[in-house]
Amino acid sequence: MSHRRPEEIRELLSEVLVSRDEAEAAVRPLVRDCLPDENGDVRQFMVSVGGIHAKRVVEAIWAVAESELEKRFLFSLLLSVLSRGDPLGLIVTAPMANAVENMRDLRHSIREFHGAMPDPGRVHWLELIEATNDQERLGGLSPGQASLQRHILFYYMMLGATDEIHLTPQATFPRLLDGRDCRVDCLFWIPDRPGFGVVVECDSYQYHDNREAFDRDRRRSRALQALGFKVLRYSGGEIYNQPCATSVEVLKFLLEERERVPPLKPTT
Repeated sequence: MSHRRPEEIRELLSEVLVSRDEAEAAVRPLVRDCLPDENGDVRQFMVSVGGIHAKRVVEAIWAVAESELEKRFLFSLLLSVLSRGDPLGLIVTAPMANAVENMRDLRHSIREFHGAMPDPGRVHWLELIEATNDQERLGGLSPGQASLQRHILFYYMMLGATDEIHLTPQATFPRLLDGRDCRVDCLFWIPDRPGFGVVVECDSYQYHDNREAFDRDRRRSRALQALGFKVLRYSGGEIYNQPCATSVEVLKFLLEERERVPPLKPTT
């Protein structure tokens, strides 16, 4: 297993911002490098799964990042996660229209589905995905329900990703401030740890350069903290000029927070 030095990550970061295809090409060797050499068949499987997952994360970042600043931060974070030797350590979700409710609903779906699952020693998860496909074809599940069920089966039942860090870009908190909706840049959460919630804001000078914006940002941070979220704010200059140092600092905070927050009790 090899770990990339900060200067190597910075060099990769400058390359992956050119195009999505180049970004995907840049993360593939990182996935291979971060997995141990033993257990050849298992390693090959994890390289395949990790590569598919990293490709999805790159696609998600490219789709949701609203500026080069956000793209630089998110790619740097992905590279930092991969450099630690954890190919599935960051799961990117679609933006949420109601962050608190959407997180709660997904947690409920995972636990409900987990409780209804047959003995994994008797039924392979691929059989369950095929059964889901059959239900969708027969009209027993809507396309949206089937997609959610396949997602839960793959990430949470097969890969056990309930304790991995999830990133939801552009998550909305309805009526958070003065009755108005607020959309945050990055929401980090973990399905298996309801007490884990971290918001990271990327404050570019273009939109945060006056006293009104400064005051609003502070009020917004306090409103999020009142809901139980930790809030980290970074200036555009920090992210643009020191993307590696910023992402490493954020990842360190997230990992320490995960150790601090207890997980859900197992379902019985």
